Amino acid sequence: MNLPDSIPLVDHWGMALQHRVGTIWVAKALSTLLGMAAFFPVYFWVLHHPFFPVTLMPLTVFDRLIDFEPAALPLYGSLW
Repeated sequence: MNLPDSIPLVDHWGMALQHRVGTIWVAKALSTLLGMAAFFPVYFWVLHHPFFPVTLMPLTVFDRLIDFEPAALPLYGSLW
C-alpha cells in the first residue's frame, strides 16, 4: 500500500490523534471560529423571524406518563 509522505505511520492511536490535532491547528481553530460566528447570528435571526407560523406540538402519551424531574437536567444537558 502506497501512502503519501505527509501521512506518518504510527503504532499507537494516541500518536495518530496528536498528529491530527497538531496538523494545521491554526487553520482549524480559525475555521471553527469563523464558522460559528457566521452560523449563530443567522440561527438566532431565524428564531426571531420564522418563515412559517409557529406550531404548538400537542402532548403525547409519553409526555403525560413521564414526569418532569429537575434533578435530571444536568444529565439531559450533558447530551448537548
